[in-house]
Amino acid sequence: MPLKPTFGDQLARPVVARYEAAEQSVLKWLARILAPIPGAYWLVKMLARLLRLRRGIAKVIESLTRDARPLVDDAVSQAWEYGHANALTDLHIDARDADSGRARDIADDVYARVAATHPRIARWAEEAFRRAVDAARDPAFTDAERAAAIQRSLSGDAARGVTGYVSASGRHYSLTSYVETAIRASVTYAEVEAYTQTLAAQGHDLVVVSDVPQACVLCTPFEGRVLSITGQTRGTYTATNRVGQEVAVRVFASIADSRRDGLWHHGCRHVVSVWTPDSPLPPADSVPDREGYRDSQRRRARERRVRAQERVAAVAPSTTAQRTARRELVAATARRHDSDSDRSQLSFMAGGDRGSGQPPDQPKQPAPIPPSPFDAATSPQEVADILSSRYGLNTVGFDLPGVDLEAAREYGRALHDMLAKYPDIDLRTVGIRDITEFLAPDDDPADVYAVTKGARRRSDGHEYAKAIWLNVIYATDAERMREAWAGSIASGKHPKVFAARPYYAAIVHEFGHAIEHAGKRHAREVAEQTLVDYWHPRNPLEPGERDAQRMLRYLQWRARLSLYSFEDGPFGKLNPAEALANAFAEVEIGGDRASEPAKVLHQLLLRMSTPGGGR
Repeated sequence: MPLKPTFGDQLARPVVARYEAAEQSVLKWLARILAPIPGAYWLVKMLARLLRLRRGIAKVIESLTRDARPLVDDAVSQAWEYGHANALTDLHIDARDADSGRARDIADDVYARVAATHPRIARWAEEAFRRAVDAARDPAFTDAERAAAIQRSLSGDAARGVTGYVSASGRHYSLTSYVETAIRASVTYAEVEAYTQTLAAQGHDLVVVSDVPQACVLCTPFEGRVLSITGQTRGTYTATNRVGQEVAVRVFASIADSRRDGLWHHGCRHVVSVWTPDSPLPPADSVPDREGYRDSQRRRARERRVRAQERVAAVAPSTTAQRTARRELVAATARRHDSDSDRSQLSFMAGGDRGSGQPPDQPKQPAPIPPSPFDAATSPQEVADILSSRYGLNTVGFDLPGVDLEAAREYGRALHDMLAKYPDIDLRTVGIRDITEFLAPDDDPADVYAVTKGARRRSDGHEYAKAIWLNVIYATDAERMREAWAGSIASGKHPKVFAARPYYAAIVHEFGHAIEHAGKRHAREVAEQTLVDYWHPRNPLEPGERDAQRMLRYLQWRARLSLYSFEDGPFGKLNPAEALANAFAEVEIGGDRASEPAKVLHQLLLRMSTPGGGR
């Protein structure tokens, strides 16, 4: 089949997601450092925080630098393999290893360009800090007015993003947009290079460019034209086809000259295929609808708006501001999700184009909650008493001020259902508390609903999870929990089957971690291989398909797991611990509606938790 350079969107996504995460971390550091300081000496105290800001941003950049290189290498190498495999398919020859030396050169070049953005991140953060401080220097300001001025400046910078990146053509970009443009362009370049170099190695020097509706002025002169890969074939070229007829074609330009003159610019939709006298016509357009390009541009604009909302939400300082920002974010992601009618088979979710792969025919109304011993509880402490008396659990924090009664009931219902079904799982303590001490310094407690901590080994060698903790900021604020949970569902972080019962789903997810502890955490070591071993025998190579294309089908199937199951987006590295817990909860809550890879991981988790199931 002809090469399709627009395939690069999927390969670029993990790199872009990592830079989005870095940008979020920078903004959260700024929000922390710019937290209000009351009193007459606020400015001195605020400027004293600048060193802490510099150290925090340096950590963000160090982590980004460490993570970005392998992601870039992976994107370019997959693009190279894709172009190579397509060329072999078009030539109808057996698979041969691709020369990856040129791919490494392309990866080196693009990484050098994106890594050059890293020093600018630190400069931008300090500039944003000084802008916010300058905005609050009016001596007539009260403490409240000063805090509001800082927040306005910070929110404005967050909406614009980390800026100041200029392309070779002089166009200004934000950090994420610049990286996205660079990676997509390099992925396309690698695909075209691999395709054409593979053809050239097999003695073919000519390719023909597709004809695309509503092509831009840069590409129109090349449509339907024959190009020379090496530049050595010029003028009119004549060859004899299978039936003995001579076919003549005029060679328009070389690949290098065409690229220099605008073909395969960023976002270009043109494809190429090998030219032979038996197949002299341009390949069919891969995007035949006349509105396809306009739709893609509208989608890109929506994605930029959603990213801006995500950044503003990251710096919202107060509970009220956080709620407003989250409402706007959920509305923006919902609008993007509803309007993306041309999404791929991955069913990518709004909030980062990450797929959960949930079936489209889920019931719109939640199922009724089954009766439980907690329905008649009149206080959170009564829920705790029932858990203690029925299951011998040590309960902590249910008597904290403000704990929501229905949150406590759902906590109890989840444990009641799970322990009734899996009575051999050893769980000692359940409770509600501030979870900050369990998080890394850069982590925001508002990003974590609950945690399972403290693996312990019994005298018989078996392990257990010491405690499940529900985050107190959500246990005491049901509205905040609903809004945050809706954002997690809309972004694809958690599967849709979690939507109706946030507290219940959060605790079932944590119970999945407890089950993994019972298996001595060995399930995470074999999670990826288990998915591979399940999928591959059921999905042999299709006629004309190459190994790289088959691997892409596997990654697409695996990406039906929710976003929380991955470290770098749906095509990135599996996060096995979270993938197992989320898959467990997806099957326990969704049943048959759960995705196939979730069912595979659910079975693995249960098998490894039984005596003899682990190592």
